[in-house]
Amino acid sequence: MAKVTGQMAGQNGTVGQITYVTSGGETIARQKASNVKNPQTVAQTAQRVITKQVIMTYKKFKALCDHSFEGKTTGKECQARFLQVNMKNVRSRAAEIQREAGSLYQYFQFSPLSSEKWLPHAAILSEGSINRVPTGIVNNSGYKATMAASANTYEAIKAQYGLSRGDQLTFVNVIRTQYGDINVEFCRVILDPRNADGSGAAMSTAFCDANGIVSPSGRNKGGFSALAFVTDHFEWVVGNGNVIASAVIVSRKEGDYWFRSNATLTISEEALGSDKCSFMDAIDSSYESDALELDNDLYLNNAGEGGAQGSSTSDGGGTTPTPQPSTDPQYNNTATINGVSQSIAGGSVTATAPVNSVTIGGSNLAGTEPYAVKSGSADHISPSNLSASSIQFTNLNVTAGQTITFYKGEGQAAWFTVTAQAAGGEGGNDGGD
Repeated sequence: MAKVTGQMAGQNGTVGQITYVTSGGETIARQKASNVKNPQTVAQTAQRVITKQVIMTYKKFKALCDHSFEGKTTGKECQARFLQVNMKNVRSRAAEIQREAGSLYQYFQFSPLSSEKWLPHAAILSEGSINRVPTGIVNNSGYKATMAASANTYEAIKAQYGLSRGDQLTFVNVIRTQYGDINVEFCRVILDPRNADGSGAAMSTAFCDANGIVSPSGRNKGGFSALAFVTDHFEWVVGNGNVIASAVIVSRKEGDYWFRSNATLTISEEALGSDKCSFMDAIDSSYESDALELDNDLYLNNAGEGGAQGSSTSDGGGTTPTPQPSTDPQYNNTATINGVSQSIAGGSVTATAPVNSVTIGGSNLAGTEPYAVKSGSADHISPSNLSASSIQFTNLNVTAGQTITFYKGEGQAAWFTVTAQAAGGEGGNDGGD
């Protein structure tokens, strides 16, 4: 709005986008608000679908994820980190799926922008320096989450994943109820078994019995509707219904600092059933999202301190973690295939059959979870050796005409593919195992 002098002074009415109003000898010019168009290209709508998915997922898990990223302060820093890593991860996978004109089963599901329904994606729920506890989902009288262990004891869990007495395991489930609702459920168990008199029990104590924890710590919270040890793993359900996604987050306290594990939701395509919604099916609607809200219930912060045997700790709500430097994994652009160094920067290489060994170097690799998949099989092949500077796969036996594709981790795009060809083929190598 501005005063008008000169030729347009004393005018009333509208010229173009300007309205003139004269009152008391002064003429005021007001510019009309422009009609801002809401662009709806496929790329823009796709970005909105992705954004909505990640924001909705944060809202579902904010009770955990506003303090689940090691080295980040509670609230906005953790929220920002969640959105950053998940938007990046989802965008890279969505771009791959668009190229292949496929769906995103076994990774994440989308819901149309006009829909209020939420379906889980393989979200990164936490980041940190503690070993990851992988989970799975089985159909055993209903869909249940699984966690590997050699025996039904606290010691077996501790040894399996390199944990410590006093560590907290937060068991996370996404459940479909009998009414079709999708709920997020979680409970926590402290690896600190107790005797009847309240003193610390031996770690050889049974972990579970009859759907419950045998020797619970006072800091445990929530409960299982199903929990049992079966041969070499635990099967568990938090909440009532079928598990469609699962994860375990490990927490540890040392002084005033909280350590976390890396944790990513495992999704069951089979359990999702008819709820699956492809990316392309979801990008045809308008976009809206509410402002994110935070709460201050630090659910994860209840582990025992420094291996303490049952020592009492508070919820830690008033403690702000001291940020620690983070080190991201760095990967070399070459791989040693059958003893011969080859560039993998282009994403595809050939080698003389049989391809038996592949080694990739780098730094800060110890906490990664790479795997490989051979053509004709859906099975994941884990490294035979993984250190901070090397990822080594051996005994692969990829024969002529087969391919093997390598991934940096669950839910990530393909890293590079090796095609095995008969001796003498172009681009091969003569290295042995």
